Amino acid sequence: MSEILITRFSALGDLVTLEPMLRALRTFHRDDTITFLTSGIGEALYGERFERCLAYPQRSSGRWRQAGELKRQLEALTPAGRFERVYDIQASTLSLLTALRLRKGRLVNQSTRLSEKLMGRKARGLTTPELLRAAGFPEERIDAYWSQPASRTIALPVPEAEAARFEEQFAARARPVAVIAPGASERWSSKQWGEARFAELAVRLDAAGYTVAVIGSQWEQAAAAQIVERLPEALDFTARTGIRELVGLLSRASLFVGNDSGPAHLAAGVALPTVTLFGPTGEMHCAGRLPYRGEHACLTPHDIPCHPCYKPVCPTERECLASIPVDEVLATALAIARPSPPPLR
Repeated sequence: MSEILITRFSALGDLVTLEPMLRALRTFHRDDTITFLTSGIGEALYGERFERCLAYPQRSSGRWRQAGELKRQLEALTPAGRFERVYDIQASTLSLLTALRLRKGRLVNQSTRLSEKLMGRKARGLTTPELLRAAGFPEERIDAYWSQPASRTIALPVPEAEAARFEEQFAARARPVAVIAPGASERWSSKQWGEARFAELAVRLDAAGYTVAVIGSQWEQAAAAQIVERLPEALDFTARTGIRELVGLLSRASLFVGNDSGPAHLAAGVALPTVTLFGPTGEMHCAGRLPYRGEHACLTPHDIPCHPCYKPVCPTERECLASIPVDEVLATALAIARPSPPPLR
């Protein structure tokens, strides 16, 4: 049995889409002890998959000092103070400095061109088979594993206790649940379709026979209040769920509608049908173009020449998203919604 370290701090969407790679590393190191160095989000998503999780709050300065702190904490976790293999799938300055200072055997870095990555330039990351080859696993074993479609599909682990709690709560409504996520990250105001449109959508989903549940952080509480004002029967979960609870909630719903944001990837990660609205960003980020299970639709602006602009703040009052009508969102959502979630184990 060997000590293995995997490092990946952020971000939410990336942590979700890396699920097949993390599952592959778990499979290929089935008999080893794995420590996962990550963020609080990563711990919430994958804490039960690995023997140890170290959630480290990164700071914007003092990378050398932080690397020293991590070295001490990580080596204290292992009986011999050493890792046989270190997988750096963050490929950042902090993760590299930490890996270089650790007592270790082989270091496997996901970045194909680390020098460019450290200078802030985009660098292609190794695919899962490439990462496993770099780690020294036999080619035939890698091919046999990766040839299975399930190995390449994103399938987030669902926390059963949280899922069971929401299943019981939703069962009392005796209607399928449609989840609405009206926000985006705090710095991406340009991604927001708008509270009034989401409120109108909620009313019409209710009329179509759905219980509407609103999710988000504290930044979405004002938007949720506007939705609940239009539809008092809606369930407001904004700022009331952590990542584990949110995954459990989404796994028990029938439909998700939201902006291009992390919750859309969480929903797709548990095979919940999703409708994602794209304004400043391109539809190549849509769940339907990634190896998720279930049905996923992306709706894009109509005849807006500046789309996609990738600007966090829109100079034109989000005319791109305003061009997507409620009628289109509703029709798309009703077409792909599932009647009910799959049974819990």
